[in-house]
Amino acid sequence: MQRELERRDFSDKAAVLTSRRRAFNSYALVGTQRAELIAYKQIKKINFAEVTLDYLYNLKQLQHDNLAKFFGIQLNDMDNLTVLHALVERGTLEEFYADIDGFDMDETFKSAFMRDILKGLQYLHKSPVGYHGYLQASTCLIDINWVLKLTLYGVSNFICDNLDTKSIKSDEHAAPLC
Repeated sequence: MQRELERRDFSDKAAVLTSRRRAFNSYALVGTQRAELIAYKQIKKINFAEVTLDYLYNLKQLQHDNLAKFFGIQLNDMDNLTVLHALVERGTLEEFYADIDGFDMDETFKSAFMRDILKGLQYLHKSPVGYHGYLQASTCLIDINWVLKLTLYGVSNFICDNLDTKSIKSDEHAAPLC
């Protein structure tokens, strides 16, 4: 009887973990892929220097298992500036760490996630981008295959520079990027 209850409890937890998905208010379609977006209110027109265009091109070229694909930045279109990267559905590291009832993060998960973070950072530091810029638990996304992917890498300086020059304005409810 005890063994049966343990099996049932394990299968209930497994069902919760495999069916867990992040809830999105909106997402964009980039070609055939879904993209998560971070939007800012654009106040005035933004012009790119050649160096910035080269940098954004390098960001777009990055390809690694532990990085969410950066699709680009949409700007000077009506009154929005939007940063687009690949949609990662399962959840953030922050959500999993905070969920003490539904997810028991044992040493195996912790070490696997830490390894994924280190692999992604090692790739970024050796790339032309050279840094992440905004690494925290909410920018570490876990995909459907339990692979941790870093996101919002390399765009923090661009966003902060435009916030400082008052070219864009962030939402009052958004987490501070600078």
